[in-house]
Amino acid sequence: MAFVLAILGAIGAAAVVLWRLKMAADATRDIVEAAGDARKFVRRTRWKSHQNAAKTEVPDDPRAAAAAMMTAVAEADGALTETERKAILGEITTRFELEPKPSDELLAYGRWISRNAGDLAAFLRRMSPPVRTGCTEQERHDLLDMLTAVAKADGPADEIATTAITALKRHLNVG
Repeated sequence: MAFVLAILGAIGAAAVVLWRLKMAADATRDIVEAAGDARKFVRRTRWKSHQNAAKTEVPDDPRAAAAAMMTAVAEADGALTETERKAILGEITTRFELEPKPSDELLAYGRWISRNAGDLAAFLRRMSPPVRTGCTEQERHDLLDMLTAVAKADGPADEIATTAITALKRHLNVG
């Protein structure tokens, strides 16, 4: 009988030790997951601050702001098509009286600025300060014509672009 009790005691002790080891392993796993979550939080916070910094970048030159606006309007319905790219280059070349190489550079800069445009109407409003301060009313009206031409470059303008351009027109006080 004492022998059976000793075996049961040993089995019970082993069960307690195994249970404690499992608890320790679970606690270690929880700590590792918490550290991973903290690392992901830091990475996500850095990424968001990087994105917000990119979103707030507004060029000083009204031509660069206009190029960014045209690019954002063209990309509102998807990726920039070749027809839209040619329409933007045509508007830049004729309206700003630039040669082809500076026009290409201005388009590339506009695409870089508008790469994280997000909401089109908000982006156009964010790009408007250099246009408001550096352009006459006629030039602001020309900008709206340029945006409309780009929106219609590959077919009828979609509703998002039309609404955003109309909101910009009100924002710029163009009659």
